[in-house]
Amino acid sequence: MSMIDLIIQILGIIELFSAAGINFLLTMVTYLKYKQKKVRATFIFILVFFLVGFALTCIGINRIFLSTAMRYVLQNDYFGLAFHNIAIIASLVVVLLLDAFSFEMTYPTHVKELTVVSAILMGLLGIILMIFQPTIGISGEIVYADFLLLLILPLLGPTLLIPVIVFFYYAIVIRKTARPKAIRSAVMGIATGTIAMAYVFELVGIVGLITIFVRLCFVAFSILMYVCISMPVWFQNAIGWESDA
Repeated sequence: MSMIDLIIQILGIIELFSAAGINFLLTMVTYLKYKQKKVRATFIFILVFFLVGFALTCIGINRIFLSTAMRYVLQNDYFGLAFHNIAIIASLVVVLLLDAFSFEMTYPTHVKELTVVSAILMGLLGIILMIFQPTIGISGEIVYADFLLLLILPLLGPTLLIPVIVFFYYAIVIRKTARPKAIRSAVMGIATGTIAMAYVFELVGIVGLITIFVRLCFVAFSILMYVCISMPVWFQNAIGWESDA
């Protein structure tokens, strides 16, 4: 193992725990805001921030157990796979919550029906991922069989893309009648797009320098979504938000 590979592994782990810490902090801040105005959409994101932080913590621990040095010491990948599975379950719940959040923010009258569809897809995906466990590559990356990826993508793809598509579609529909709301919706679309990309990369297993850049997407997602939910004054001014917008 080269020194460069070791440095990349260490930086990737530090990045995961840092991103997790940011999400736990946003969980507390969002909860305080929820206590002031008990909006259901805000409560959804309390859960999202917490579960993203929890999943990233599990991935970080997973990376430690599956790092080259730790695998050499333990001679066993059990704990690495265990934390991977926990992270998978938490991540699937996050995807479901993001779908529900996008429905709540755009088409609230159909939240229940649309969320049930997403829940069914996520449930099937979770069962498949728990039954067909991945193998561990030489560099400690998670590797799923090709046939399994063909099963995963048709289930995961739509649910990951739902909030992205919904937010951008909603932004286009209302861009002339409610421009500030359209901008905020577009920013949410960008945010959910970044975490969708990062999640897919983590799921299929990535190694090397690209991991450093991909994991920054988790931080970008959290910050962008928090800004859209908390609506600080500078953001309201930037998009021309009005109190009755």
